[in-house]
Amino acid sequence: MSEYIDYNDAYRQIGRFLDDVYMHKRIHSSLGYLTPAEFEEQWGNERALALDLNQKIAKKVSNLRGSVHFLLSGVRQPQGGRSTHPVVEGLPSPATYHESWLFSTSVGRA
Repeated sequence: MSEYIDYNDAYRQIGRFLDDVYMHKRIHSSLGYLTPAEFEEQWGNERALALDLNQKIAKKVSNLRGSVHFLLSGVRQPQGGRSTHPVVEGLPSPATYHESWLFSTSVGRA
């Protein structure tokens, strides 16, 4: 308390204490032994990377969807609904494929 003249002086300077000491010098075990400012910076960086990754995945899924649609659009489906074409054997018809199927088949592929 030697930095402050009295209680009122300390009360007036609480904002400076929070900005200078609490946010930038005091580490917190609940934040992985980082200061709140370091934690916020790390969180922001990780969030930016996650958003970038999500955009890349969405683009790949969109491209894959277009490729699958192109492949399946030229295949005639017999009355039973299954193709006899060896390349697309086992794939759903264009009317039945959906995004979750596309995503589950593209995971782990470049």
